Amino acid sequence: MPDNKSWVEIVMMPLAVTLVGTVGTYFLTQQQLRSSEIASQAQIESSENLARSDQQIKVLEIFSEKITSANVRERELAVRILQSVDPVLAEKLAKAIAETETENVSVRKLAQQIVDIEASKGNSFPVIGSFETMAEAIDFIKGINPAPYSPEIYLSENNYYAVTLGGYLRKEEAQTRVRFAQQQGIAKDAYLRNTRNWGENLYR
Repeated sequence: MPDNKSWVEIVMMPLAVTLVGTVGTYFLTQQQLRSSEIASQAQIESSENLARSDQQIKVLEIFSEKITSANVRERELAVRILQSVDPVLAEKLAKAIAETETENVSVRKLAQQIVDIEASKGNSFPVIGSFETMAEAIDFIKGINPAPYSPEIYLSENNYYAVTLGGYLRKEEAQTRVRFAQQQGIAKDAYLRNTRNWGENLYR
C-alpha cells in the first residue's frame, strides 16, 4: 500500500503539470503579444518613413519640373520649395543653382539666399534620449517637462529615434541646452551631437 508521500505525489503531480503548463502558456502568450506589438509598431514606423520619403520624392519631382521651365516665376518657385526637403540636400541644390544660373538674376539671388539660410544653421543637437521606436521616444517626451525648450525627434543614422531639445543649433546654444537637461534631471547623460544628416523634426 502506498505511503502518504506517494499519495501526495500522486495528487500533486497533475496539479504541478497543469500549473507549469498554465504559467508557460501565459508567458508564451505575453511574449507573442509583445512580439506582435513590436512588429506592428515597426510596420507603422516603416510606413511613416516611406510616406516621408514619398513626400520628399514628390517635392523633388516638382522641383525638377519647375527648375527647367522657361518661365522665370516657375524657376523661382522651384528654388523656394527646396526649403521643404532635407536641409543638406536643399543647400547643395540651391548652391548648384546659384553657381550655374546665368539667365535670371532673381533666380540666382533667391538660390543664394537659400544657401545662406541653410549655411547659417548650426549642426548641433542636444540629445536627451535615444530609442528604438518612435512610440518610445514620444512616451519619453510625455514624461518630462523641458520648458522653456521644445522637444524634437530625429531619425539618426543608426535608425534610432533621438529626442533632442531643438536641432540644427549653434554649438554654444546646444551645449547650454545639454547642461540644462543635466542640471534639471531631465537626462543626466544628455550629450551634444554634431551632424547635418538627421533630416527634419518628426515630432510636431
